[in-house]
Amino acid sequence: MNGLRWLVVFGVVAVSVGCGRVDEKKVYTIARDHVMQQVGEEAEVTTRKASRLAVNKNMARVDIDYRRGGSAPVEGYMTVWCKRVRMRWEFERATDSRSLGGE
Repeated sequence: MNGLRWLVVFGVVAVSVGCGRVDEKKVYTIARDHVMQQVGEEAEVTTRKASRLAVNKNMARVDIDYRRGGSAPVEGYMTVWCKRVRMRWEFERATDSRSLGGE
């Protein structure tokens, strides 16, 4: 019986740790897709590990650096906010460094 308790505790811990990682991946994917849509599909963006993520229970913020070469080069960062609606993440708003008078 004692072994069964530890098995249940281990299962609960494994599920809760796994859910946190999935949230970061989904939030980053939403933010990256928005940046690519705004800057252009050929833009280079930072990876999930290099981006700055802050994921809370119902809100998340991602800072993604981007760069696009070509005839009209663009470089900057975009801050994307997401909100949790029921059990999924959705895009809420974004701020681009270019609109803030940055680079």
